[in-house]
Amino acid sequence: MTSNNSIYDRFFSTKEMNLIFSDEEFINKILYVELMLSKANYKLNIIPYKAFKDIKKVINSFAININSIKKNIEISGVPTLEILKTLESNLDSSSKQYLHFGATSQDIIDTAVMLQIKDCKSILLNHIKKLSNNIYLLLNDNKETIMVGRTRNMQAAVTTFGLKAAYWLLPLLRYKDKLEYIFNNGFPSVQLGGPVGNLALYKKLGLEVKGKLAELLDLNNSLVTWHTQRENLADYCGVLSLITGSLGKIGKDILALGKTEVNELEILNGGKSSAMPHKNNPIKAELLITLANLNANHLSIMHNSIVHENERDGISWVMEWQTLSKMIKLCIASLHQANLCLNSLKINKDIMKKNLDLTNGLAMSDYYFDLLLKFYPYEILTKKFSKIITKVKSNKSNLAKVIIEELGSHVLNNKDIDFNKHLGSNHKLINLVIKEYKKHY
Repeated sequence: MTSNNSIYDRFFSTKEMNLIFSDEEFINKILYVELMLSKANYKLNIIPYKAFKDIKKVINSFAININSIKKNIEISGVPTLEILKTLESNLDSSSKQYLHFGATSQDIIDTAVMLQIKDCKSILLNHIKKLSNNIYLLLNDNKETIMVGRTRNMQAAVTTFGLKAAYWLLPLLRYKDKLEYIFNNGFPSVQLGGPVGNLALYKKLGLEVKGKLAELLDLNNSLVTWHTQRENLADYCGVLSLITGSLGKIGKDILALGKTEVNELEILNGGKSSAMPHKNNPIKAELLITLANLNANHLSIMHNSIVHENERDGISWVMEWQTLSKMIKLCIASLHQANLCLNSLKINKDIMKKNLDLTNGLAMSDYYFDLLLKFYPYEILTKKFSKIITKVKSNKSNLAKVIIEELGSHVLNNKDIDFNKHLGSNHKLINLVIKEYKKHY
């Protein structure tokens, strides 16, 4: 709901997000909801036109006093009461009873938050599109860039950097689908229920007013009031956390492959050290992991906020106020930082090949084991191959050469190791991801 500016702000948000979630903008959203509520009430002949005109005039001339609202919120628990008090003091006496008619503070605050989420929609989807395009270009340029794959922090088997990048891309395409499904199925939606969610003050016109308010605000009209049904927000935040989580995975890969002794990836223009002039710290990759961890923790709060007691729960509701805006800002920040990170990423293809060669062919041990099964039963070969692996490791010898030395040239006639022979469906998998990307963009 608020923006906490600090020297670290660029890590955890962007200028756009800070504007959307600033106190001033949130209050403007509250005022706009109040204005459209009055208009909906007038359109359905619930309040007089004169009262609507008076309310509109007072709202349009409202001077935001952040300090006054902050001071009052400690007593009232909501920002709306001070705003309504100020508005009411400037209305004609005949109009006062029609301000905020039929609503409760939760209606106004929830709907204002929905408007903020609506403002973020295109920004979020555009960031995903931009990052997806960056990764697509990366994988397209590296389809043939062979490297050693690593499992559980150890060298494993041969793969390509193109496939690694393809697996960075695919989750983003799925998250685009998830977000569009959420946005196309009633989210964000208007909130209007009155004190206990039954629109009682409107008598038989409650649903009509709710529908008219949704129309005026260009929000979805939910089937019913959702004061205590908060899974819509938790569902949305779940996707935000998934996005930052997958970007955290990209950051972790970059950190692992960018270690000095590995040096397969480099982030150009990285962070500097105050004590060690040679350092090029991978700040952006580290930040992606930090943001992933933060959003994963915030998501648990959003899940806890689903647990509302009766018709309104001040505890669960207030838990959302800081958490929801933080999760959106962290997600956008992560997408922004990921784009910056990839734009400054250098792929050291020669070093990838060199590190693969340093495995002395062990990155293809399963390939050779499978070939040798034509000559030896499985149990016998298992024992022989174990000795071969030990010899390769101790002598730093070429695996193919040791196989010929130990088992004879009749089992293998080529001492040269061709890593490309053991890529399996690598290129088909990359092409499937490319096809999926082109379906989305």
